[in-house]
Amino acid sequence: MQEPDREKLEKAINGGQLEEVVQQAENELSLARKMLDWKPWEPLVQEPPQGQWKWPMMREGAKKAVKDSERVVYQAKDA
Repeated sequence: MQEPDREKLEKAINGGQLEEVVQQAENELSLARKMLDWKPWEPLVQEPPQGQWKWPMMREGAKKAVKDSERVVYQAKDA
C-alpha cells in the first residue's frame, strides 16, 4: 500500500499514529530476536513449582473467583 497522505494512511491502518505503529513493530521485532535466543519452545530445564500455571490464579486473601460478565473478579474472604 502506497499512500502519500499520512492522515489517510493512519486512518486506513487504524493503529494510531504512524510513529506508534513503527515503535510497536520495532518492539515486536526485538522480542522475536530475543525469543530466538530464549527458545521457549524447548522443554524446561527443570520442572516449574507446583501450581505455577494454574488458572485462574487466586490472589492471597481471596475466597473464590467469580465470573462477572466477561471478567473474573475476586471476592475478599469477608465478602
